[in-house]
Amino acid sequence: IKLSLPLYVYKPTRCWLPYISNQVSTQSLIENVKRKFVERPLICNQDEDLYQCTLSAQKDFVLSDHVIMEKPTLPGTAYLEIACEIAKNYMNIDRIQMNGFKFMMPIILNQDEERTVQIRVIKLDKEYKLSFYSQKNGIELTHAEVKLTEQGSEEREKIDIDSFCKQANEKLSISQNELTKGFIQFGKHWLNYHKIYRSDGEGVAYLKMPEEVNLEPFEFILPP
Repeated sequence: IKLSLPLYVYKPTRCWLPYISNQVSTQSLIENVKRKFVERPLICNQDEDLYQCTLSAQKDFVLSDHVIMEKPTLPGTAYLEIACEIAKNYMNIDRIQMNGFKFMMPIILNQDEERTVQIRVIKLDKEYKLSFYSQKNGIELTHAEVKLTEQGSEEREKIDIDSFCKQANEKLSISQNELTKGFIQFGKHWLNYHKIYRSDGEGVAYLKMPEEVNLEPFEFILPP
């Protein structure tokens, strides 16, 4: 912006933008922002970048609705979602391919705990390696690793899901009541898969979110 400023302080010329009263509260602005896992990059350089996210059962339903032996535990799909969020900064999100996913140690929290997780991105020749870390009691923990590559522009294989389901060797109907039993306690966000079709090492799941679940405040790359 180019402004013509007065030559001396006493010239009666106003050089400030007019004040406009704030008609939108800070809280409403926060509510209108789509929630994501990754907060910001901490370090960016030529060979390696570092990102950060803060997780807790109070604000993240992926933890509050996924409790194993009374401990909120980050599910595997959350690692993939975080990886996709970061991958958008480096490649076409529609052509991301994940390889070599490894789980070393789950991220397990107490009900009132907040944990900062750092994701290290190492830039290799034709791929990116993501590693998930956190600290507990001064000890660095490695949780997972995954490598990301970008697929070429060639047409990808298409799968006829209807035909697969009809020809499946095994067809299972899932009772939502059964999902709430056992040592894993699922919340309402996880009561979403109703049928499973399996055949020769492959499978298809039919998912449907409960009507009372509102995903509008969240921005997902992978379907929840």
